[in-house]
Amino acid sequence: MNHRVIAATLLAAALLGPAVAAGEGRWEHIAREQGVDVYRRAVSGSALVAFKGVAEVEAPLARVLWVLADNDRRTEWIDLCAESRVLERVSEHESVIYQRYALPWYLSDRDYVFRARAALEADGAVRLHMVSVEHPAAPPTVGVRARLLESTYVLTPLGERRTRVAVEIHTDPCGMVPDWLVNAVQKRWPLATLQGIRRQVRRPEAGEYPLPPPG
Repeated sequence: MNHRVIAATLLAAALLGPAVAAGEGRWEHIAREQGVDVYRRAVSGSALVAFKGVAEVEAPLARVLWVLADNDRRTEWIDLCAESRVLERVSEHESVIYQRYALPWYLSDRDYVFRARAALEADGAVRLHMVSVEHPAAPPTVGVRARLLESTYVLTPLGERRTRVAVEIHTDPCGMVPDWLVNAVQKRWPLATLQGIRRQVRRPEAGEYPLPPPG
């Protein structure tokens, strides 16, 4: 999402007021754009809504996994991500990562420290789970240290050349931003993320990453 989109979303949110939250525990379909279905769900004990995006990607599962594992190019496709750094590589499929997000001038920049771990599911899908952690190698925050409450990617093979990608996120950017405004801005994140993955799998240097062991 570029700065103009964020500004437009902020303005619309200010005019329309808080969005109606989805029912607790139930994903509510809110949009379909460019082949991406977007959902939201209320989370017990939190005013911040979880969002999910689902799309088919024309690439084998191992290539989509390569995009997610390729730290050197994450700033090319993760929306507003200005820096991504591996703080600790626990294994080939588990790392602690630092990411910095450059936001428009009217918002303080955010950064995250989180653990990411991929595992193979019984049905052949790959699940990548991410959650905020503390780590001794983490640098001081650039503005506000945000919290990734929970995020997952689920990659499901649809034959040899196509993958269904589902991404869920529940995050608290912290700082002095109203919860309803956070929800209004973040609802476009799944679309931007999945479109970014679609672009990356078409790169000529895109490779394939080994599948993780069962989790």
